[in-house]
Amino acid sequence: MFNIKKKIAVSAITMGLVIGTMGCGAAPSTAQKNDGDKETIEFWTISLQPTFNDYFEKLIADFEGANPNVTINWKDYPKDTIQDKLLTSIASDNAPDVVNLNADMTLTLGDKSALANAEEFISDETKNSFFDGIYGATKVEDKALALPWYTTIPIIYINESLLKDAGIPTENYPTTAAEYYDWAIDVKKKTNLYGMAMEANIREILGSAGVPVFNEDYTELLINKPEAVEVIKEFQKLYADSANPKENLDQETRAQLYNSKQVVSVYSGTTFVNKFKTTAPDVYQNTTVIPVPFEHSVTTTMYLGVPDKSKHKEMAFKFAEFVSNPDNQLEFSKTANTIPSTKKTIEDPYFKESDGSLESQIKIAAASGLEKSKEIPVPQHILEKVNRDLQDILFNDKDVQEGLDKIVEEVNKQLKD
Repeated sequence: MFNIKKKIAVSAITMGLVIGTMGCGAAPSTAQKNDGDKETIEFWTISLQPTFNDYFEKLIADFEGANPNVTINWKDYPKDTIQDKLLTSIASDNAPDVVNLNADMTLTLGDKSALANAEEFISDETKNSFFDGIYGATKVEDKALALPWYTTIPIIYINESLLKDAGIPTENYPTTAAEYYDWAIDVKKKTNLYGMAMEANIREILGSAGVPVFNEDYTELLINKPEAVEVIKEFQKLYADSANPKENLDQETRAQLYNSKQVVSVYSGTTFVNKFKTTAPDVYQNTTVIPVPFEHSVTTTMYLGVPDKSKHKEMAFKFAEFVSNPDNQLEFSKTANTIPSTKKTIEDPYFKESDGSLESQIKIAAASGLEKSKEIPVPQHILEKVNRDLQDILFNDKDVQEGLDKIVEEVNKQLKD
């Protein structure tokens, strides 16, 4: 199981939060005191101090107040150092009790039996509170390796002034992938601008279409199967018609193209607005957003795991449940401009009602995509290799089946070695 994970270095943990206002979490119900010594729960997060100190200090105080025998020791590390610290701490039997992880690292640690099974400790109410496509991404053989926390979800940004200038309607936007791709090609023809900017990323392209990237135990890459080939061929047409730029469309490149009005629509996350709000105010004023018109919204989620070597697993999961419960996810969303992973949270008026601002439209569009959300872990080094080779196929109009067969052969040989 997961021998793919045994072939790789642990992938980097990444996150991006925008500065928000102070917030607080709802207090848990009063818990029974534990007999014996006071429990200290060590809680690790990634790059949240000092920006969110007020939120977490209130959150921790609420939990400690309801659990008088418990002290939460909160430590925060930069994203480029936490993975080494975590692996060292686990190897030396000095692991934290609750740790912030991404999906890939969660599965990597799960393969090493380094994480406790959450379903042995959490309630059914907690388990059912999360969106299935996010909770299930780190569940293996009925073992839940972590609890979902906050997430990032893509939406489509559209500069409507560029459409109006070309006489293109600004209503009835695409609701399916086929419609969006056709729309982008039509926009290119009528404006001579790129209709869309979406990265040639196998995780995004196949994941959004509901096509598997790996088999269930991550021992075989599947991207040369017929359904995958058809999806990639449709995406290739965008390059042939110059509707999508032949570039490595990372966040900065997409922002540059959008700010300079070279592209009409962009596939990106909720914080993309910060790339043009102040640097291109006219673009900001003319931007609208829509939910992604795909079968799935491919999320990038942060999770809370409990190392199996924790000496306080029961209380650690209780704290993880508290941090990730719907009320506290709502408060963190308001504080940090994040998207929650809990179903109840998006029913709050905060995610339903618009004040007319673009930011309000963004959170509503993003929240509406959570019902079809799907987290798709792909090891970083494999993702980078596949995407490089995929770009070569797409940019140079090479035979899709032949190119994908070659990628699969090389990756699967590596997995078996």
